[in-house]
Amino acid sequence: MNPGKSFRIFARGSDFDLQFPLLHFTGMSDKNIDEKKEYIGIIVYSIGNFDAKKHTGHNIRPGWVLVRDTTEVRKVPSKDATEYGKLVKLHFNSDLEQLVKQ
Repeated sequence: MNPGKSFRIFARGSDFDLQFPLLHFTGMSDKNIDEKKEYIGIIVYSIGNFDAKKHTGHNIRPGWVLVRDTTEVRKVPSKDATEYGKLVKLHFNSDLEQLVKQ
């Protein structure tokens, strides 16, 4: 990405505004993107007190992006029935509700 630059993300119709010094697509993302498939992604903006290395075996930092095939994400067993909840479970090995508490 561009050294010395930062990236801003806005959500339409809200006051949501985040700025990152970098964006990094993690090695846990799907590698071969197929334009015929649908994908879902998350951007990590904070992990709070979550011990990522302990729970996932990987470090996780703000600005990291995870993109996965929705077909695979839908198969993940999770308390949260949404695709985002399942993606969080897949990536963090923890349910979204548990992460929010940390």
